[in-house]
Parts: sequence; structure tokens; C-alpha cells
Amino acid sequence: MVYQPNSFGPLCEDLLVNIICRLPERDVLGCKCVSKEWHRIVFHVCVPWLSDQAPISGVYFRVAQGHEVPFVTTFSPQDAKDQVNHLVAYNHSVHYIGTASLKPNFESIWRHSCVKVACSSDMSLASLLPFDHRGPDFLDCCNCLVLFVQRPRPHFFVCNPAIRQCVPVPLPPRSVHLSSLYAFLAFDHSESIEYRVCFHVFYSQTREWKTHEVKIEPVTSSKCFKLVRHSVYLKNIVYRLSMFYKILCFDLESVKARVLNCPSQKSSLNLSRDVKDEPPPGCIGMSNGFLSYVTDEDEHVCVWLLDKPNESSQWTLKYRIRFSHLWNDVKKQCFYGRIVWLRPCGFHPTSDILFLGNAGTLFMYHIGSGRLETVRYLLFSELHCGFYFPLFLHKKHVGHFEELVQRCHHQN
Repeated sequence: MVYQPNSFGPLCEDLLVNIICRLPERDVLGCKCVSKEWHRIVFHVCVPWLSDQAPISGVYFRVAQGHEVPFVTTFSPQDAKDQVNHLVAYNHSVHYIGTASLKPNFESIWRHSCVKVACSSDMSLASLLPFDHRGPDFLDCCNCLVLFVQRPRPHFFVCNPAIRQCVPVPLPPRSVHLSSLYAFLAFDHSESIEYRVCFHVFYSQTREWKTHEVKIEPVTSSKCFKLVRHSVYLKNIVYRLSMFYKILCFDLESVKARVLNCPSQKSSLNLSRDVKDEPPPGCIGMSNGFLSYVTDEDEHVCVWLLDKPNESSQWTLKYRIRFSHLWNDVKKQCFYGRIVWLRPCGFHPTSDILFLGNAGTLFMYHIGSGRLETVRYLLFSELHCGFYFPLFLHKKHVGHFEELVQRCHHQN
């Protein structure tokens, strides 16, 4: 048979993709060196498919630790709990990034080694960044990519921990004043190989920062822009929860924004509340392809989903779980009395699983079966900050940035 450029010989493209995707990851990436056509197949078809099929392998979450963090239990006086709440909310110098694997590889609770091995190797952030980082420097995690910032002048870094790769984002022009606190990452390998760092928007394919003027509809009081430091990217829209029961939606394609009201079974919400020391009004996330919102009210944990965000914007109450039921299950698994609080802090994107956290433990609650599963027990010196900061989900992505970076340099 005579070799013909840009052809696969007797193999059709679908069959070639099927064969390549069955290879070990290292061999998959090696196949891209065969020819330009194989490079296209591997980079634009195989890698996105493999990444999409990869399960959620772990979580990142905020942890407070240090001599400044007092040890509190469920039975501590309220003044001590209030002191801890204030410390967690405002003293970011004691914040670090905790990790936990979702693989069933935990040992006995009585052996601290279960905490030490709770992080899988493809989640490790050690030696990944060119600077010493802490909790506040971890800004976002979106479909396997992680966004960090180095201060004081915001210098962003996009990382793929699974392949130990860290790419610096070019510094924005000095005329652009960025609030790194509210920066977020937008990336979905099923849509594009491009990632975006917003606000202002940095496009990885052109290596440029662009400023967009956004009109928000309906016109909303400026105080609603006190945003929670967690965003959700879904189908080219970024959702950001406000401390005042609002969700800001930023459409990155049309460059428009609008405001959604958070759902509630109450007739009215306290929009004029003093948010000092108060946790966010709930938590948003992506669950089974829908934007979801969870909050606790009237002694129940309520899970809502948004069916058609671009049309009716109507929320549907999907689950209503009695809080006392969750509390009793948690008490059975917390032998140290470090419950202090219990709060939802995240969604599993492909299963009806709700992540819950208290001061010393992180849980997964399987809504359908009512089963509570321990994800990680923290050390006595650690304090989970999930009461204020939602967790981030991690999944493995085998694609390299180097292809994109090299191509951008050639274009420039």
C-alpha cells in the first residue's frame, strides 16, 4: 500500500479514534507526532473525549490552620464559635488549600495516614507554581484547569495538576485595573481548546487581554455585586452568586450580563441584611447539566435547578431534605465532636450527590439512597472553611498546553 499524506490508509477516522482512545495516556499523546492529521485527531478529538469521560477524582477546599486558629467543638461556647467564624471569613493569612481524593482508598479513621494519602498524585499542587501560594491565591478550578494569582500586581497562572504543567498568563496592560478577587476561569474541552480568564477577558489562543463593557439587565442595586468567590461555567455562561440572594450571569459569547433571583420557599428574602461575618446565602454548582442552587431554610436543605436559563429562568425544587436527618447521620461519623456547623458546599456534576462540610470533616451525601460517605477527616490543627468557601472539583485532563502556546507564538 502506498502511503498518502493526510490519510489513515484502510482505517476510517472513527475507527482510528476508537483505537487511539484505548491506548495508555502517554501513547495517546505520542500518536500526535505521526503526522499533522494524526495531530489533529489526537488534539481535537481524542484528548477532549478522554477528558470528558474522566471521572471526578477529587476536591480542593479551603483549610485554616496555624496557632491563631482556636480548637472548637460542637460544645464550645457561642463566643468561641463566633471568633472562629470571623477568623475564617477575614484572616486569609491562615488559609491553605486542602485536597481529598474521591477514590475509595481511605484507611481507618484512627490512622492519620488516611489523611496523608487523601490527595491523589494528579491533584498535587506542590512545586507546581513559581511562588509560595496560600488559600487566597487559589482563585478558580474549571474542568481540570486551576487558576492562581500572584500578588500584588495580579499575575495569573493556569495549571493542569494532572500533567504537572503551569502556564503564566501575560500581564495585563497597566491601564487595566483588575480585581483578582473576582477573576474566574472559563474552560470546557468539549467546546474549545481555548481557556479564558475573566474579568477583563484573556483569550489563550490570541494571548491578548480584552476589555468589554457589559450592561446588566435588569438594572440592579450596586450592593448586590458583593460576590461569593466561586463561579460556575456552563455552556458559555459564567454564573456568580451574590451575598444578597442574586446570581449574576455573564454570557461570554454575546458579552451580556443579567441578574437572576435566588429561589426560595419564603415569600420574601432579607435583601438588606448585614453580611458581616455571615456565610453566603447558599451554594451554586453544576449538577447533571443544569445550574443548581442549594440552601438551608425552614430546617430543610433545599436543592433547586434551573431548567432553561436562557428562556423562562424558572427554578424547580428538586429535593427537600430534613436538616435533622443530615445532622444525626453526621453525628454518627464524627467521633471528635467537631461538627460546630454543617453546610452544603458543592455539587457532584454527574451524580445526585451533595457535598457537605463541618469544622473537621468533609462528606458526600447520596441524595437518592440517603447514604452519607466521609471524604476526609481533617487533622486537629486544621479547620474546614466550607462554611464560607465552596469546594472545587478536580478531574483529569491529559492534554498539554504546549501545543497551544507554541501555536500562539508562531501566530505572533
